[in-house]
Amino acid sequence: MTRSSPRHWQFEERREFISGLRTNCIAVADAHLWVSTFSRNLRPCVKPTSNYKAAYQDSNRFITVKCNGGLNQMRTGIADMVAVARIMNATLVIPMLDKRSFWQDSSGFADIFDVLHFIKSLQQDVNIVKELPKHLESVPRARKHFSLWSGMSYYENMTHLWKDYQVIHVAKSDSRLANNDLPLDIQRLRCRTLYHALRFSPSIELLGKGLVERLRSRGGKYIALHLRYEKDMLSFTGCTYGLSNAESEELRIMRTFGMGVIGKGIKSLHSYPPLPPSPPNPRPYCPLLQPNIAVAALLPPWSPMIPQPVAATPPLPTFSS
Repeated sequence: MTRSSPRHWQFEERREFISGLRTNCIAVADAHLWVSTFSRNLRPCVKPTSNYKAAYQDSNRFITVKCNGGLNQMRTGIADMVAVARIMNATLVIPMLDKRSFWQDSSGFADIFDVLHFIKSLQQDVNIVKELPKHLESVPRARKHFSLWSGMSYYENMTHLWKDYQVIHVAKSDSRLANNDLPLDIQRLRCRTLYHALRFSPSIELLGKGLVERLRSRGGKYIALHLRYEKDMLSFTGCTYGLSNAESEELRIMRTFGMGVIGKGIKSLHSYPPLPPSPPNPRPYCPLLQPNIAVAALLPPWSPMIPQPVAATPPLPTFSS
């Protein structure tokens, strides 16, 4: 990156922020940096209550799901759909993963997660099968886009669909279940799914353990960074700082149509009015560029000798000092 490029002057204008970050970081004692954070007396609460009943194992009602979004969104969506299947007294078919909208990745559920562990871990909660029974593959299905952030009563009302269909296909899984005012056992079921049932596949577990062991062998401590810098993130923040007019227009279109936010009461195009092309200073909630974060990560008290694996989308650009 040259001194005349927009990215360079944006980086230069943020030196003051990074300088302040460095001052604060130096004040953090190394002994305090690496200790576990205080739990605030929080503890795992995934065990069912005494009133919880085992799932009905012979359900002839099936829910198929196509999970959308990135990996984390798909994980939370799977947990929500497990809870929905429980509420609707249905058998859940192993979900299909999004292969197009973000990652262009052909991986299926079994490539990412341990299928047998997933089914066995939840056998007392929801009946789960690897695929739809052959005799139901060609029957008409109720294709549903369940409403966002829906509560218990919404899905209880959706059970009327079983009068006409044996299979309900859920087209999207993101944010379909409310976070509040749910029965305690439903919330705990989501937690069991996320933190116990959704275990990575053996090959990914092996690779992850190998990477961690290699990093720890170089001193025991390491910092892992995920520098997410994608168009949808910029679209939601409304930050057009340093972008060309064409790039700003692309984000405007994405916010209006591509992300499906208009008319749903979540965010609108006017939530964050666009900035002028070159404001004197970026807004506080503008995302830092990856080079900014990379430089900050090399400042004390994180020693340059501490390994720092980086995952970035897109890859980190090169820039000159």
